[in-house]
Amino acid sequence: MLTDPQTFKTAPTNSTTGGTSNSLSLIKNDGLESIYKSSDGTLNMRVAHTYNTVKNGYARAQRLVRVEKTANVTDPVTGLTTSQTFSCHVVINEPVTAPNTSGAGLFTDQAIKDVLTGLEAWLDTTMMDKILTDQH
Repeated sequence: MLTDPQTFKTAPTNSTTGGTSNSLSLIKNDGLESIYKSSDGTLNMRVAHTYNTVKNGYARAQRLVRVEKTANVTDPVTGLTTSQTFSCHVVINEPVTAPNTSGAGLFTDQAIKDVLTGLEAWLDTTMMDKILTDQH
């Protein structure tokens, strides 16, 4: 299990320095899923593991990290202010040797970390701007 609380840093727009550190307290832990929440309830983090049925001869393990941000936002067309939420998440989906268990993965942890590190480097502020303006 991860430590309680978790710290999640949000950066200011178009910057990789500064930002706000948010303390997220554990509010749920059921063995395969933990949910952490900020004291004001505007930031949530979910870390979960699921194990699916066999596909192509191997079971699949899915490891999820999901962050949700809630804020009161104003619709630029109607002028109405409502509470809305958006989320960002990373899912690692890998084959494992035993269905419905945390069986050994067929890929090494290092191989998965190498891809995650590459994704992290690729997803800089320039690339985020492109993705957020519908480029693909």
